[in-house]
Amino acid sequence: MKNEKKPRLGSKATPLYNSDNLQLLLEQADTQMKAMLMLALNCGFGPKDNHDLTWDTIDGERVTLPRSKTGVCQTYLLRPERDYLTICSDVASLLCLN
Repeated sequence: MKNEKKPRLGSKATPLYNSDNLQLLLEQADTQMKAMLMLALNCGFGPKDNHDLTWDTIDGERVTLPRSKTGVCQTYLLRPERDYLTICSDVASLLCLN
């Protein structure tokens, strides 16, 4: 039993969040945090990507932003807010969090 590895936090065996957790985070978040969470779920943005956003990078329903690590410019479609409960469920499913 000594050599038995414990599952890492965030692995399939011990997930960080499930879809209910994500939904609760969105419901309890203030406006700024909710926007950051939605961008993280929709675009895969982290704190640095959110920090790099300016109004010039947003064009209607799209965000065009060079990724901070690679510098590669990418465009992301912004989904309506009502779609985020579905996204929470989809992300949780993809990450085996349910």
